[in-house]
Formats: sequence, C-alpha cells, structure tokens
Amino acid sequence: MDLLGDMGLSATGVQSQDLYLGLDVFKGFGEREGYAQLCGNLVDGSGKPVFPAYRVFTYGGKKLGVLGVTDPRLQHGVEKLPEGFKFADPAPVIAEGVRALRE
Repeated sequence: MDLLGDMGLSATGVQSQDLYLGLDVFKGFGEREGYAQLCGNLVDGSGKPVFPAYRVFTYGGKKLGVLGVTDPRLQHGVEKLPEGFKFADPAPVIAEGVRALRE
C-alpha cells in the first residue's frame, strides 16, 4: 500500500477488498502516507461514517471535489470488519455529498 503514497496519490476510495487486512491496518496506510481515504457509506454500529465521504482539493487554482462510496453488495467478503460495521446504502451519501460539494 505504500506504493499509493509514493505515487503522490491525494485520495483513494475505500473498497471492501481494501479491508481484508483489517480496518485499523488499512486506516494506518492512508494516515502514514498522507492521502485521504474516502467512503461515506462505511458506518459503525451507531451509523457514524468511518471515513469522510468527500474532500476538496485545489490543483492549478481549480477546485476538485472527490466523493467516495462503496457498493454494499461487495461487503460479503469482508470478515474483518468490527462488529456492527457495514456498508450502508450509498444513495443518501451521494446526494448529500453532491449538495455539499456544490456549495
């Protein structure tokens, strides 16, 4: 995973297969390498998002909004999610993210 940071990546969308090593291990990669990990519909047992849904970057004086969600149907292969965590319906996250990014 360090390759992503070495490439100068600014953000990555979190997918179910990214979590095979465990949530804490994966979160550590982005924090250590300095890129945003986005997935607004991975929620904990209380429904709180684990990762931010979006982030705004500025390149060459232009703003770019990046939004990340994962298809909940891909969750079945992830056995190392903490108890109560799940990929929720992405539609509300997308709608809210698009609204927020337009502001």
